[in-house]
Amino acid sequence: MSARKDTGMCLACGKEAKLRCSACATKSHLDLFFCSKEHQSLVWPFHRLVCGERAHPFALPPFSQEEADLLLKRMKGAPVSPRFAELKKELFANLRIAPHDLSRLENFLNYIVGRGGQILPSTDSLTPASSIDNLIVDLRRFSYGWMTEEVADFSGVMDNMIEYFNYLYTTYTEKAPDLVADRWTSTFCHHLGATIPLSSHLMNVTKEGGRNCFNKREFRAVTMLDVQMTPGGTAAYQALQKALQATRSFLLTGETPQHKAFARAVLVELEAVDDGETAISAEWR
Repeated sequence: MSARKDTGMCLACGKEAKLRCSACATKSHLDLFFCSKEHQSLVWPFHRLVCGERAHPFALPPFSQEEADLLLKRMKGAPVSPRFAELKKELFANLRIAPHDLSRLENFLNYIVGRGGQILPSTDSLTPASSIDNLIVDLRRFSYGWMTEEVADFSGVMDNMIEYFNYLYTTYTEKAPDLVADRWTSTFCHHLGATIPLSSHLMNVTKEGGRNCFNKREFRAVTMLDVQMTPGGTAAYQALQKALQATRSFLLTGETPQHKAFARAVLVELEAVDDGETAISAEWR
């Protein structure tokens, strides 16, 4: 067990902070900090999903029956785009299930309910549990991508924070070397997750008051003009930027060669979406 720290970086803004999440410290021996109760509340919509025993090794909630039912519905339906027709075919192939054998698919999805959640590679990637974890990561990314294609109002997509985090993590770390679930990588995941409620808030603010048109025919990023035209938009944008900067700053704290290589790859992906117009995340590349 590592020595307990007295201060750390606020997950919401990156400032030096003393307010420790007691549940994460007690149940996972991971020190996560907030500079105020207000900032703890800002990121709570996501943090509550991974607080306590899931804090380290970082794990999302297990695959749920609701997720299984929704994924089965999507797999039964017609693909929402040619791209997802190919992804659907690949997913059936990965599951080793024939596309017409929906009863077998349903049985398999029900079998994995209550399993998985670990998103960081384990020390032994060949164990059955790890294989299921990796498969659930793929299923959640597929389901999230399907949802972004079929919804008319994109602002609601980020309300599914489990799938959205799964998407962000796999996108930003796609070119990074695998790391085992040590405290540094778990803490990075908490920083990345802290940006999600703030992204969701910015999307909702600009949807309500900005000039954005969120539909499948006229989809685009949130721009600085949207932010400036929306009451509360500037404050929401600045709050998100502070959380993103805190994530970048944390990546620079890596001390081992493995951490530094991981950080370099992730920082490249983070900078690729920060083009001065895009306010939020990776799906607007």
